[in-house]
Amino acid sequence: MKFLLWGIATMIFNIVFYHLLFLKLGFEYQTANLISWFVTVSLSYIVNKLFVFNSSSVITLKEIVLFFGSRICSLVVELIILFILYDWLKFGVTSSKIVSHGTALIINYFLSKILFLKKE
Repeated sequence: MKFLLWGIATMIFNIVFYHLLFLKLGFEYQTANLISWFVTVSLSYIVNKLFVFNSSSVITLKEIVLFFGSRICSLVVELIILFILYDWLKFGVTSSKIVSHGTALIINYFLSKILFLKKE
């Protein structure tokens, strides 16, 4: 349940930050997506570790690399979906971002659960 609530919060944050970069500041849409991804993943690492998966282990470089590495996998999926929906199929920017980030969120959950953020 905590992951679902945090997932919704990060999705809202990611989309709002993306829109700020893309629509208000004029960044190219994929560049805006990469920047919003990095900021969101950095915040997600801390929140997932402490609150979602209740991990009390010491933060290690290996864990950070695994976390960002797993997120890179879902980022690639997100970039491809965003490109297909926004560029090819001409969906709106918001609906494209929601679908692409929602898909990444699901992938992230399973990768986090499997790889390293296990309850102690």
